[in-house]
Amino acid sequence: LGGILVVRKECEIKVQKGANINFFYKKKINKIEKDLILNAFSSSIYKFRILKLKRKNKKKFINDQNKSEYYSLTDLNKILKKKDINLQWNRHVLKKAKNIRKYFGKNLISIHLKYVKPYRASKSNASIVFWNKFFKKYQARKNLSFLILGHDKIDSKIKNFSNVFWAKKLKIGLSKQLCLISLSDKFIGMASGISGAAMFSNKPYLIFKHQKHHATQMKKELNRNKTFFSKKNQYIVISKPNFKILDNFITNHE
Repeated sequence: LGGILVVRKECEIKVQKGANINFFYKKKINKIEKDLILNAFSSSIYKFRILKLKRKNKKKFINDQNKSEYYSLTDLNKILKKKDINLQWNRHVLKKAKNIRKYFGKNLISIHLKYVKPYRASKSNASIVFWNKFFKKYQARKNLSFLILGHDKIDSKIKNFSNVFWAKKLKIGLSKQLCLISLSDKFIGMASGISGAAMFSNKPYLIFKHQKHHATQMKKELNRNKTFFSKKNQYIVISKPNFKILDNFITNHE
């Protein structure tokens, strides 16, 4: 999903320049991947043609890191410095997301706790123990709500807290979840595809990434815990989550 959002943002910039974009996907792509592509691109304000690649010589727009699991931010680091950083959401998705946002209190922090097989910390997976401690610490903050995004199978491992809500339990679709990040007051999460939507927003975000997770690329693409196009109070921290950083982020940017 993160790679798809990177490509979508690049496409939106090209559309703004007047280009017509056809997005081709390979025949061998599985249903989940196809649904992610359709979901991500159909929620944009711009119209993209999503087509199956039939001929090898067909002209297509592909991120230069398409053969890797990691999608490079190199191009965006160059072209986004003076561009609108936000993903452009279509009216239908934006209206639905705004209506959902009204359900929560004044201060909403959207969160993604990545938890995928094989659940290794080195892949920036969430620590069950740490996040239970985190939510317990902040459960008394009645003026603060947390909306956990994604469909990661972590909900059964996190205890029930009155100010913690789950997007999948509320049956909020993926495109609306991604849009809600731009309507939240802040975003906190582990490095993941969903956190890519926070990177392409103007809202403060704090993303934790394990030091071994895409280590080589991070050295090239981050400068003092920030991308080259990030705004004030937007950070990607190469560290395990810890209360010092989280407390400072939540308290000092209220």
